[in-house]
This record gives sequence, structure tokens and C-alpha cells, in this order.
Amino acid sequence: MCIVDATSVAQALSLWKSQEAAATAGFPPGDVTPYVLRHMAATWMTQDGVPLWTIAGFLGHSDIRMVEKHYAHHHPDYQKVAAQAIGQRLAKLKLAPHSGKTREVTAR
Repeated sequence: MCIVDATSVAQALSLWKSQEAAATAGFPPGDVTPYVLRHMAATWMTQDGVPLWTIAGFLGHSDIRMVEKHYAHHHPDYQKVAAQAIGQRLAKLKLAPHSGKTREVTAR
């Protein structure tokens, strides 16, 4: 799980404000901004499964709508239930990749 606090973000912001640090990391001067760091932190937290409410609070939002809209698709469980449902349906039709059987399906 990714643990990021305000102090580490402030330290990162100070570091990345330096054009030398950005250049050393391979970024053209001016490409790494506080907005980029904020977006990166929210994306990493989401990818590590941090609850959306926690991320919203960290970013200073009063609810999760913004986080849900912009970052939820990075969550490891994003669309997991939908993918499982499709897999189960394909398995019933014996079309799932793991079933070993295939049949031709024509569109109507």
C-alpha cells in the first residue's frame, strides 16, 4: 500500500521545482509541475488500492466524485466484476479461452 503524507509531497515538490532534478530524471525543464506530482500521487495511491475516500481527503476534496471520475479506473479492481461476469457467460457458452473449445459465433 502506498503511504504518502503532506510532508513527503511537500518535499517532492521542493525537489521537482529544481530544473536540474527534472533534467536528471529525464524530464524536459517545466514538464514536472505541482499538478503533475499531485496527479501522480493520486494515481499511485489508486493503483495501490487506497480507498477513494482516503485519496479524496488527502487531496482536500469533500467527497469522492472528483477522485472517482479521474482516478478510479487505475484501481486494481476496476471492472473486475464486469470481467468476471463476461468470463462466466463465455464459459457457459463454452467460448472462454480456458475451456479449450471454440465455436464460430455469427452476429445477427
